[in-house]
Amino acid sequence: MVGKVQQRFNSISSTNNYAIELLSKTRPIEGTAIIAGYQTEGKGQFDSIWESDSNENILMSIIVYPEMLEANNQYLITCFVSLALRNVIDKILPKSEVKIKWPNDIFCGASKVAGILIHNTLKGKKLKSSVIGIGINVNQKIFPSNIMTATSLLLEQGQGFDVEEVRELIFEELDKKYRDLKENKEKVRQEYLKYLYGVGLTKNFRRLDGLNFQGRITGIDECGYLIIDSAYGIEKFDVKQIIYL
Repeated sequence: MVGKVQQRFNSISSTNNYAIELLSKTRPIEGTAIIAGYQTEGKGQFDSIWESDSNENILMSIIVYPEMLEANNQYLITCFVSLALRNVIDKILPKSEVKIKWPNDIFCGASKVAGILIHNTLKGKKLKSSVIGIGINVNQKIFPSNIMTATSLLLEQGQGFDVEEVRELIFEELDKKYRDLKENKEKVRQEYLKYLYGVGLTKNFRRLDGLNFQGRITGIDECGYLIIDSAYGIEKFDVKQIIYL
């Protein structure tokens, strides 16, 4: 990445908001990263909470200009970023099973180790810019009691890591996967499917109307919707239409 802005932010949503404000006033160099030291008010999908001890983890937002993508393919931003995080964590934790839980959480086994929060801006039918918020639990040992599925690189490996070194590995892999996205979109989509958590397995889900059901994930469609085969037939779900149980 070619530029960094480091200030005292208290959440990934704060770094994202700062990046969005920058974009409203100027055009930062692609790859500009806004880095936070800690997080107390972070939020993810469905208003889930993401907390982070001071300077123990990676919290940052990155600005890119994926103008080669059509608006209906913006889910590929999630794909390339998820793959970059998964690949780095897989190298760091070679004994762990590292998967992408749709749409953008990174899991070690059954526990979440990283998450992504993306804000896209459109220009006509094309993407104009993307602000990519990334949170990775690196050296955190203890999590709030109400967060049952969180883990960290330290907890998985049994040893601490240099946060800056891990961050540099993430930057390098993001660069690589972003180039892949520009050169071969389908390759990125297929690689994302390869590491998708729960594919082919029967899982429990809840619709937003409160109905619980069991289904088997079969993949994602050309717009990034999750495809589930259940007693109700083969259905497609947007990110706000279904919850894993």
